[in-house]
Amino acid sequence: RAAEAYWICGDYYLDVAESYAFAAAVHARELRDAEKAAYLYILAAEAYEKLDGVGAECYYCKAISLFCKISNYEMAGLLQQQIAQNNETHKKYKAAIRAHEKASNYFLASKNEHQSNLSLSKVAYLSGWIGHYRKAALLYVSMADYYLKYNLK
Repeated sequence: RAAEAYWICGDYYLDVAESYAFAAAVHARELRDAEKAAYLYILAAEAYEKLDGVGAECYYCKAISLFCKISNYEMAGLLQQQIAQNNETHKKYKAAIRAHEKASNYFLASKNEHQSNLSLSKVAYLSGWIGHYRKAALLYVSMADYYLKYNLK
């Protein structure tokens, strides 16, 4: 409730983030409700993004860890993509590539190969952008092979 009150007041994003993070920690440790805690960490990260997009990564990582604990890899992949987008926004392309690769792995764990390939296409694009052309070409070829096989079934 404190976080919601701060959120309504506006411009208290650090207090909002800390309040949501505290509530998430209580849900994770004391109440043993990993899913609710993960969603509270997401709210903390979203509030922290208003101040510092890179600093929000800590809360996103905590949420990802909890989602993996309850085997919700699809949500973990979506959050990892958010981390990657934040890194792209701050021109941290190598970190964005690593984050997209992790997102791809989470989507594979959730059996969502299409979403995994979309993350890999981002890896290929960013790899080409920073001059790793061989890696980009190999990724594009492997995705093309996958879709060729998939569409011919």
